[in-house]
Amino acid sequence: MPMHFSLVPTSAALLAALALVPTAARAQAVGPTFKGFIDTDWSSNLNEATVNGTPNSFGGKEFELDVMHQTGRVSFRADLNVFRYDINTANLIEQAYAAIAIRPTTTLTFGIFNAPIGYELVDAPDLAFYSHALVFDYGLPTNVTGLMLTQTLGKFTFNGYVVNGWDIIEDNNQEKTLGFRLGAADLGGGFGGGISGIFGDEGAPGNRRSVLDLDFGYSGMAGLTLGGEVNLGSEAFGDSTSKWTGFTVTAKKAFGNAALAVRYDYFKDDPAFGQSRLGSGKINAQSISIAPQMTFDERLLLRLEGRIDLGSEDVFTDRDGKSTGSQPRVALQAVYSF
Repeated sequence: MPMHFSLVPTSAALLAALALVPTAARAQAVGPTFKGFIDTDWSSNLNEATVNGTPNSFGGKEFELDVMHQTGRVSFRADLNVFRYDINTANLIEQAYAAIAIRPTTTLTFGIFNAPIGYELVDAPDLAFYSHALVFDYGLPTNVTGLMLTQTLGKFTFNGYVVNGWDIIEDNNQEKTLGFRLGAADLGGGFGGGISGIFGDEGAPGNRRSVLDLDFGYSGMAGLTLGGEVNLGSEAFGDSTSKWTGFTVTAKKAFGNAALAVRYDYFKDDPAFGQSRLGSGKINAQSISIAPQMTFDERLLLRLEGRIDLGSEDVFTDRDGKSTGSQPRVALQAVYSF
């Protein structure tokens, strides 16, 4: 999720000391800072059907460089990406925004930022798996472009935003998309969660897309993390309305520098016109993933994932080119963070 910075004075003495320091010196003292990661992998579709160009391949999956800088109440962040499968100008920029702390509890963000919706995060170092869940891929936007207000309310944080639409930089219609999230990382007893929504015309004018998403998490036991989400969506055009329902459940158990994660997710698509979100008409899709992993020197993450996708219709292709209702995959991933 986007990072926001604020300057919260701790004493009158600190404020007096800062007043004696030239503005340029204060700006230099807090930035810029850099971080990022390199994500390399080997992946194989065990059906031997082509996925992203090849059924069995080593490759460099992603490189990301994040640049952050703060001067007083104002900050900016830019996340620059290069992907193996999707190299174009729009996808080179994951985030690029400026933010101002209007008050210690209120921040205004303007630009391109990760949409504050859903359970799973975007980047490989922050994930428990090599792949994303079906809900992440088909039921939610990843990045949005516009204006966002963030307000801290005790344990809770509220995000309200107006943006161009799902995963676009320049708008493709005359309408704006509205979204919100109200959530808390710690509600007590190790529980956290939130409720999010995003609503607006996507693509063709009058194509109204609406999503309500409930995410939840638990980390009250040592080394154990539980979480997931429920996702309800619809897309209305004229007198027709397509609907989808999805949910994800994840468990991860740490054993020192090692961990084991398991995930089940489900996505039911009921299109009323055109293709479904999954691109295959009316279908119920499921996936089961298991991912053991090991971290070395807090920098290098090695992860192995086995995943099988199941469909209520034969939407996959086997090694003989015939349609089938399942697709097993395996991947080995190395992520170095800096």
